[in-house]
Amino acid sequence: MVSEEILAAFRSLGDLTGTVSDVLDQLGLVGAVPAAVLKPSDPAARIAGRALTVLNRPRRETVPEAVATKRSGLGEIQAHRLAKPGDVVLADECGVCFVPAAKAAEVAAIARRWSAWEEERLRKLADGLPLDEFVRLKRPE
Repeated sequence: MVSEEILAAFRSLGDLTGTVSDVLDQLGLVGAVPAAVLKPSDPAARIAGRALTVLNRPRRETVPEAVATKRSGLGEIQAHRLAKPGDVVLADECGVCFVPAAKAAEVAAIARRWSAWEEERLRKLADGLPLDEFVRLKRPE
């Protein structure tokens, strides 16, 4: 089971699903659904919790904690193939990410490193770093 500490690490990210979807891509994991596919009903809401799955006849749907079945529409995009019970579900104005429980600690650690790097990078830009140098700054692995 994914610990509260790992969920808190995800919640601390400024760009929740944007950063995590990049990490998932880097690790070769499929699990991001953009807001263009699954439009949020409340763009200000942020969710980071464990996935619950239910079997509804005649179709299967994945229901993240605090997201109602009728609202989610996740069955339409076959989210039941993206998440298993206990996996991490993240959602914000940019979309939804499903992180396998077994990879949650690794994904959270990388996402926090990348988020800190982005904050530092933006601080340098605000402090006067020339744009051509800014765009050459490399993200940590």
